[in-house]
Order: sequence, then C-alpha cells, then structure tokens
Amino acid sequence: MTDHEWIPDAVKSLADKIEIGKAIGDKLLSLQPVWEILKHRAEELDADGKLSERLAKLPDSWRLDTHEAGTLGTSLPDRALAAYYSAVVIKLGLGRPAVTKSHIAEHVDSLRAAAAQCLVAIPACDGALARSLRTSAEYMDELADSIERGYAKSTDCLMRSSGERNDNNIRATIRGLAHVNHSIFGEFLYGTLASLSESLLGEKVSEETIRSWCKGCEQATSYWHPL
Repeated sequence: MTDHEWIPDAVKSLADKIEIGKAIGDKLLSLQPVWEILKHRAEELDADGKLSERLAKLPDSWRLDTHEAGTLGTSLPDRALAAYYSAVVIKLGLGRPAVTKSHIAEHVDSLRAAAAQCLVAIPACDGALARSLRTSAEYMDELADSIERGYAKSTDCLMRSSGERNDNNIRATIRGLAHVNHSIFGEFLYGTLASLSESLLGEKVSEETIRSWCKGCEQATSYWHPL
C-alpha cells in the first residue's frame, strides 16, 4: 500500500486491488498537486450537496463499492477520489486505440453490406440455412447501428486523423480523461489534464491545446467496441 499522505485510505486500499494499469496507478498516486486539486473540488461539491448525485451516475467499474466491500463509512469526497483512480487506471491500462469518424463509417458500411448479402442469398437456401442467414443479417445490422450510435459521442472517436505519429491516441486519451473529470467533478480541470499528459503519457501539452481537444466532451461517453 502506498504511503503518500495525500492519498485517502480508500484510494490506497483500492490501488492494491485493481491490477489493470498498476505502473500507471503508482505514477498517478505520486502526483500530489493533482490530488489536492481534486480533493478540494470534491469537497466543494459535497458542501453544495451535489456530489452524491454525481457519484450515483458513474459507471459501475468506477465505483468504489464495485471493488471494495464495507465502504459505507467512506466519505463522499473519498469515494469521488476512489472513482477517479479507478477510471483513470482502467482507461489508461486498457490502452484503447483512437478511431476516426471515417474509420467507423467504413466498418459500419462493411457490416451492413455483409448483412445485405445474407438477405440476398436467402431465397436460394433451405429453411434452416435461410433462418441462419436472416439471424446473421439481423445481428450485423444491429451491431452496425450500435457501433454507429456508440461512437457518435465517444471520446475515443476523432473527427479526423492529425497524421502525426501517436497524436491521435494522445488526443483521444486526454479526451477520455476529460470525460472522467467532468463526470465526477463537473469540470474538465484542464491543469490536471496537462499534468497527467506529461507525467503519465510522456507528452507535454498546453492547457490551451487541451481545451481545444475537449470541445463537446460535456456530452461525451466512454463507449468502445473492438473493430
């Protein structure tokens, strides 16, 4: 268990239990200024009576009680910080690659084309095979719809590629971390994003650039599907 005095016990205990992104988690825990900013913001929201509602809307994988038993005595600000830790290490530990709108469109089009081919072949097939083809067509159409809807607001989906090496993944990752901040704390907290980019991703990015990347992320989602 980490001995950093600025880390709440709930987060320390959680860090010992989540195996995904362990090295990233250790670096994250060492960023004292980031944790102090987040703690202050969580306490503000708690004092205003807004934190409980925000925590109730978080994904299960971020929530402290998903990973830790006996959490009833944990304060709401500490729960918020635990959710932050979970969300960040899961996001960075999984290392999801960025995608572009055009990539999604190509994938969706290929699924729908395959579904259409199944339907075209049905009249020439017997009952069992025809039913199998129809089921396959329905599945591919539904999957295409799901991917199209899901990625429409996903932080991992970019309007276009920058063409620069690894830039797409950095942008998508920062957008994902912005989504975490906004979901838990109600703000993007651009300074913390800049700190995480430099410390965890090894990329120094200005707050101004991060601000431009995060436009529209207020309504973003963390949807992801392997393509």
